[in-house]
Amino acid sequence: MGKTLTGNQSMANRNRIEWLTFDNALKISD
Repeated sequence: MGKTLTGNQSMANRNRIEWLTFDNALKISD
């Protein structure tokens, strides 16, 4: 269970970083 929880957290953090980068890219392109 611990491994699954950690995996989900790392995946969520990775997705959040990707969305922040994508959002910044949109702001720069504007």
